[in-house]
Amino acid sequence: DLTSGTKITVTGTLVNYNGNTPEFNAECTYTIVVDETAAAIRTALNEVNAYMSLAYKYTATSKTVDVPAGVTDTLNRATTGVTGTSYASWSGKTVTSNAVYAGQSAGGNDSIQLRSSNSNSGIVTTVSGGKAKAISVEWNSNTTSGRTLNVYGKNTAYSAATDLYKTDTQGELLGTIVYGTSTELTIDGDYEYIGFRSNSSAMYLTKVQITWDDGSEGSTKTETVLENSEFRIRCGVDAKLLDIADVEEFGIRVTANDKTKEYTDEAGSWTVEGDYVYVIVSLGDIVNDDEKLMTDFTVQAYVKMDDITYVSELSKTYSVANMVKEYKEEKGLVVDHLYNYLLGKGIIEEGA
Repeated sequence: DLTSGTKITVTGTLVNYNGNTPEFNAECTYTIVVDETAAAIRTALNEVNAYMSLAYKYTATSKTVDVPAGVTDTLNRATTGVTGTSYASWSGKTVTSNAVYAGQSAGGNDSIQLRSSNSNSGIVTTVSGGKAKAISVEWNSNTTSGRTLNVYGKNTAYSAATDLYKTDTQGELLGTIVYGTSTELTIDGDYEYIGFRSNSSAMYLTKVQITWDDGSEGSTKTETVLENSEFRIRCGVDAKLLDIADVEEFGIRVTANDKTKEYTDEAGSWTVEGDYVYVIVSLGDIVNDDEKLMTDFTVQAYVKMDDITYVSELSKTYSVANMVKEYKEEKGLVVDHLYNYLLGKGIIEEGA
C-alpha cells in the first residue's frame, strides 16, 4: 500500500493543459514503481513508540515565607437565599469571619447568578472581616467563556451592590477573574472591604471564597517554597529507531506551540539507555508560569533519507500539568509543591 511520503516514479507523456498547466496525457499508460526501501523505512518507523516523562529537579535552596492563614468565607447560592432566575436583593449574610455580606443576584443553575444590566447586581461587604487577602471562584460551566468578574476594594463600608457601579463609591479595581483563564486573585495591599460584580453580561458562580487576615493570634503560618528551580521533561522513543537501515539521519522531534525542534545523534544531545533513546528538554524555572505548565508537548521519531523526512505516526502528547498529576496520584512520586500549586490554580483537579 502507498502511504504519505512514499517515493514513487511515474512514467508517461507530459502535456500542457490550456497551454500552461502541466498534466499527464489521459490516453497514456503509466507505471508506478514503489521505492521498496522507503516503504520499509516507513513501516519500521511507524512501529517506534514515543514517550514522555517528568525529569525535573529543584536546584534552588528553599526559603520560608510568612503567608496569611486567615479565615475563609465560602459563599454559594444557599448563602444568598435567592432561587430561580429572578434577581433579588439580600443583606445581613454572615459565614465564618466577622464579615457581613449584601448583594443582588439570582439563583439560576443553582449558582450565584450575576449580571451587569440595571447597574445593581453584585456582592459587597457591609461589615469588614479584617483585611481581604484573596478571592477565588468556582465557575459554573453555564458561564460563557471570557466573562469577567471585577473585584474592588476600599477602606470604607459598602452599603449595597449599586455602589460597585459608581466611581465615587466602587473603590479601587484590585483585579479581575476571567472564566476559562483564571479562578483566583491574590489581593495586594490592605483593604478592609471588598465587592465584586460582572464586568459585562450574565455569569454563574458555583461558589466564591474570600480569605481574610483577621489579625488574630496565629493568623500567619510559615511554609517552605522553592524558587529558581531547574525544570526538565524527558522526551524519548524506542531504541529500535536505531535499527532502521539505510537512512541518513535519526532523530527525535519535539513540538510545542506550533514550534518544532529536532534532536539528532549528530548533535550529541540524546542518550541511549536500555530500550530507549531520549533527550532532556530544559524549561527553566516554570513553577509559577501557568502558560508553560499547561503547554502541550508532542514527541515523535523521525528519519531522513534522500532529502525526505519521514515522521512516525505514533506520538505522545503531554503537558507538564498532566505529568505532575500522574506522577503524584499514580506513581506516588513527591511533587507536592507543584501539585498543590496546580490544584490551587484550578489547572488540574484532584482525583482521577
